[in-house]
Amino acid sequence: MKRILAGIVIILLLVIVVFAVIFTVAGRDVAPPDTSDLVLKRVDLADEENAYTWFIAATNHLYWPTNAEPVLDYLDGKPTDDAVVQDVVSRNAKAVEQIALGCRRNACQAPEITGFDTVLPYLMPWRNLGRAMAVQARWERLHSNHGAATDTCILLLQYADRIHYDADCVINYLVGIAIMDLGLKQVRDLARDPATPSGDMAKLSNALGELRAFDHGIVRGIKTEFRLADRTINQIRDGTVDTTLLTGQAREEADSVLKSARSLGYFYQPNKTKTVFAEFYRGMISNAPLCYAEMDLSGSGEDRVFQGGRAHMITRPNGVGRMLLGLLIPALERILDTKCRMECTLAATRLVVACNGVARQRGSLPESLGELVPGLLAQVPADSFDGEPFRYDAQSGIVYSVGRDLEDGGGSTNAPESTHEDPRAKRWEAKDAVFRLLREETR
Repeated sequence: MKRILAGIVIILLLVIVVFAVIFTVAGRDVAPPDTSDLVLKRVDLADEENAYTWFIAATNHLYWPTNAEPVLDYLDGKPTDDAVVQDVVSRNAKAVEQIALGCRRNACQAPEITGFDTVLPYLMPWRNLGRAMAVQARWERLHSNHGAATDTCILLLQYADRIHYDADCVINYLVGIAIMDLGLKQVRDLARDPATPSGDMAKLSNALGELRAFDHGIVRGIKTEFRLADRTINQIRDGTVDTTLLTGQAREEADSVLKSARSLGYFYQPNKTKTVFAEFYRGMISNAPLCYAEMDLSGSGEDRVFQGGRAHMITRPNGVGRMLLGLLIPALERILDTKCRMECTLAATRLVVACNGVARQRGSLPESLGELVPGLLAQVPADSFDGEPFRYDAQSGIVYSVGRDLEDGGGSTNAPESTHEDPRAKRWEAKDAVFRLLREETR
């Protein structure tokens, strides 16, 4: 019996030794990674040369009604009290003047973001400024002031261009994209209006051609996200992570987990975590300039991070680092889809302007998009989802993108599962993302 007990003890000791070795080996961290390529470069700008200065000044003059529903209805083409709309236009005149001054500057550099909890209070006012300008452009067009509507549309595009191109974080970029979407819609409506003069159409075409690439701001935003993630990784390592946002038992549990993670290298390896983060963000950056079909999204995202379940994830080496990866990065993949949508929206808007220019001259739409080259366009714009030339149906009077499924549905707008009332959102849930070339009554 003693021999059996002794054998059991020896076996238990061996198991403990084996597990200790595994924990020691698996808990070894790697060397600090070189992430110099992920550093966001900022430039010194005098306040008067920074569009941010003027855009912030514009927010001081912004008027946005407490009940904004009638104004948003107006942008969606619904009947609205003219007095309400005119009030928004007149009371934002000074704000629009400041926007114009800001758009004379090419760079819009906001203050540096120091943490995930950094408050960006100017972003919503900036978006509302974009809405107010879109309201003004629509108001001017519907009151037959096409020249003023053209100038307002161009200013709105330039405003959005400054914001998304120099974005210092993802949310900043998305606000710029949302404003750009407002501007492009007003441009399409103006181009479809038969009363818009040819000279104004040419101005719109030139302004669209001067807009800058949509991937630049993504790269900047991703680099900032990496810097903030890197800082959080260090805070967990050093025991300085802020858990004050949690209360009671949740905070106690978080503090306990983080303390254990720091004391047991098996569960948390900061350098290895940084290496994985850097790999993910570099993949995002390499995908940014590509069309959707060419992007490699297989090696990242929440599905990969939580493969095998959350319990399995946390018990594997560097479980805390993996959890951090799952918490901070999954949503970033969606921004690439947003970029492709905006590239397609810009391409479609350029085609709406160009095709209407042809229709004004000869009374009918072109038989093919090739007729627009090289007189009106240098080339037929590409569909940013599959990289092929944008699709065109002259008989139906539409141009369209194949969308995320990469399948050409012949311009199908079928979206049986869509829950959106906003036609802009519904467009991207349909089989194809379709843009009309002409107003309904002129088709």
